[in-house]
Amino acid sequence: MTDRIDGQLFIQLASQGSANLKANVKTVNELNVFPIPDGDTGTNMTMTLEQAAIAVKCDQNSISAVSRALAHKMLYTARGNSGVILSQFFRGLASGLEGLDTAGVQQFSYALVKASEAAYSAVNAPVEGTILTVAREIAEYALSRSGECSSFEDLLELILKKAHESLIKTPELLPVLKAAGVVDSGGAGLFYIFEGMQKYLLGRPIEISEEFAAPSSAVAANFDENSELVFGYCTEFVLQLLNSKPRRHEFDLEKAREYLSGFGDSIDMFSEGTAVKIHIHTKTPAPVIEYLQQFGEFVTFKMENMTVQHTQTHIANNFSGEYVSNMPAHKKYAFVAVVLGDGMENLYVSAGVDQIVRGGQTMNPSAMDFVKVFDKINADHIIVLPNNSNVIMAAVQAAECYERSDVRVLRTTSMCQGYSALVLADPNAPDIDTQLSIMQESAKQVVSAEVTQAIRDSDIDGVKIEKGDYIAICEHRIVASEKTPDKAAETLIDKVLAETGKDVVTVFYGKKASVNAYTKLSDYMHANHHSVDFGIVYGGQETYEYIISLE
Repeated sequence: MTDRIDGQLFIQLASQGSANLKANVKTVNELNVFPIPDGDTGTNMTMTLEQAAIAVKCDQNSISAVSRALAHKMLYTARGNSGVILSQFFRGLASGLEGLDTAGVQQFSYALVKASEAAYSAVNAPVEGTILTVAREIAEYALSRSGECSSFEDLLELILKKAHESLIKTPELLPVLKAAGVVDSGGAGLFYIFEGMQKYLLGRPIEISEEFAAPSSAVAANFDENSELVFGYCTEFVLQLLNSKPRRHEFDLEKAREYLSGFGDSIDMFSEGTAVKIHIHTKTPAPVIEYLQQFGEFVTFKMENMTVQHTQTHIANNFSGEYVSNMPAHKKYAFVAVVLGDGMENLYVSAGVDQIVRGGQTMNPSAMDFVKVFDKINADHIIVLPNNSNVIMAAVQAAECYERSDVRVLRTTSMCQGYSALVLADPNAPDIDTQLSIMQESAKQVVSAEVTQAIRDSDIDGVKIEKGDYIAICEHRIVASEKTPDKAAETLIDKVLAETGKDVVTVFYGKKASVNAYTKLSDYMHANHHSVDFGIVYGGQETYEYIISLE
């Protein structure tokens, strides 16, 4: 689990938060109703965070430096009310993280309070029942409960539950939401950002399943010679204060806010150094522009007709009314297996594996690869199936250094052994030793064999091999060399059945195996070993034409 966040992880979390919001942008956009349709909330928030996260080029690893760099970029990428408020939220977050190389759970919770305060300060007339309420309530709750969290996974689970609870209550605080039958769109956007962060830490994929498009220019047909300007213009810009301007040193943020309130509403303003971000809804943008040009010039400038946007707005409440946790459910036993091949992965999943580490022959995973998947599991006992003799030591090393669960390594040396052990695992076993005994006994009954192509001439164990031949390997011993993979498999199966008396044979064919080859093998088995329980299934492994399990 993650107990501290540095700068690089912070920017990754911000990016994944943006990605998850992007995946749910249609849902958030359709909630947009307050105070006036001001672009699309989900799109504005996504572009504000996504473009800034992409633009951050910070060679420092401290969370202080990286969060400050992100907040600075968001000054310029902020779009609409929701984007400006979000940028201020991240600015306050950076303030709370100032001076830290890494942040723990309690330090980050304190920074969330600073983030909420900054978001409120950016709005001329803060309204409850909006993103501001959601931000404040999750910050207060996180700070009060952070002592109970041992990891950021725990903290984010707590934040999401509170964010969902706060969001569902927003219609009770804001009549316009209740009348429309929706929750606040900005608050929903914030929820999805934190959900994306949690998914990243848990290793859960974020699927872009909803259409995302940047705001397009207004359609002329929506506003013609008979139209009336009802809602005015959504005007936003970054003003750079200039020493060359005669009134530059007279500029005061609060005085400017008070002056501009005479020309419009929905005013959001904040400054960073000598750059000032301003958002205002106004029917008369000219005096706003003239006033501000006394102090500086515009670095960015955007103005959109909200009357046109209003005619295009559709309100729908598709936000889930029930919180569904991304955290894995707690269980007594969980299973981790090293598997190679998409077909084999599917078999293991169907048999109940909790996490797969991709690897095996020619691709041995590290101890850290194991620790990363352990962190995604919530169980008393984790049983690891390494399925390869070259992987066992790394698995044992990972188990020895892991503290959040009791990790045991069942020393399986093949995927066939691991699969047999997994199938017979008992979820109701009274204790871990009993469970391991059941699985070990099942694995011991399996004889594992493979067919692959020789890469050089050789003479091993009395078997003469020519480059390009197909060699049959059983329990790490070469038993045959043939010119075709199906013939090698037939020879191997004949010998092992004669030696062991096994009566169940399962062949997992790989990506290289041809249809004709494994069809011929199937016909051979039915003709020569009709009393054997035989099956052939897709394994999808790369190196071996066939992996063969005999029980």
